[in-house]
Amino acid sequence: MSTYFADATIAIVRANTTLFTGIPVQIDTREAPEQTYGTGAVPYFTYDAMIQQASTYGIGPYSIKQGDKFSDVTNNRDYRVVSDPQLLPDNHVECIVIKTRGT
Repeated sequence: MSTYFADATIAIVRANTTLFTGIPVQIDTREAPEQTYGTGAVPYFTYDAMIQQASTYGIGPYSIKQGDKFSDVTNNRDYRVVSDPQLLPDNHVECIVIKTRGT
């Protein structure tokens, strides 16, 4: 069970260029076994990010890349994409992010 959940509105930024704005996203804490997979240490501030109805916002299978920044304008936080985002058949995107700014 997740211990943290937030609905947020984000801007997706790459190389200081804003690619998308006003994107609703759900941010969930990853479970401890998922956090430590392959690393042996718990990477704090690791979350699952999910964008529902991605194509509605012009987001396609290669629109989000590892290293992109999710700038959360709702909660004043920034997240960095650390996984390869997946566009799933029901038209939502999932990726793993780490929090880089905010509380």
